[in-house]
Amino acid sequence: MLVDRESAGSEHLVVNFFALKPDKAPPAGSHRAPYDELYYVLSGRARLRLGDPPEFFDIVLGTVAFIPGGTIHALENTGTGDLSC
Repeated sequence: MLVDRESAGSEHLVVNFFALKPDKAPPAGSHRAPYDELYYVLSGRARLRLGDPPEFFDIVLGTVAFIPGGTIHALENTGTGDLSC
């Protein structure tokens, strides 16, 4: 975690760094409210699933995605290299 309650005293926002290999898609999940999450794409491309019923968004270098607490979400790396967020 880059930003959360323990690392930065954030009461409502978590920011994590992760890398996802090509063609990988971890299972969908959610963070309980009030913990919102933020993705900032550093490299690669992916398809972001948000909500239930799901909406899908293509995300690329420079994309910022805000995920409200309690929202089901998942990423699928659709690029040829690692996705870094």
